[in-house]
Amino acid sequence: MTTMETIQRQLCQAACPICQKQDFSVRIKTENPDGENVYTAVCIGCRYSFPVSTENNLYRLSNPDIVSRLNETVCPKCQARGAEMDFRSTFTVRDSRIFLHCKNCLFEFNEPMPAEAYE
Repeated sequence: MTTMETIQRQLCQAACPICQKQDFSVRIKTENPDGENVYTAVCIGCRYSFPVSTENNLYRLSNPDIVSRLNETVCPKCQARGAEMDFRSTFTVRDSRIFLHCKNCLFEFNEPMPAEAYE
């Protein structure tokens, strides 16, 4: 289960689409008993806000190609294949990202979501 601290730490790998700062606060928006929650991230620099979701099971069901994509994802640190999705975020209409960790070395990184995943 992805914690709010993990989300905040990993979000700082990305830049705010408005001011380009890498400092965010996170607050819970919708809490579900299964731990798959929806959050709101807010840029500390300019107060721009955007949604963050840990609802990974629903996402996998609605996007069946994501499982094979995660299995083929190459870790930028150890070059091993295979990643787990921690959460996803929609920074803007055209910039959605999935935040991952490597199954082999646990390195945390993020990638743009393919266009078909959020159209």
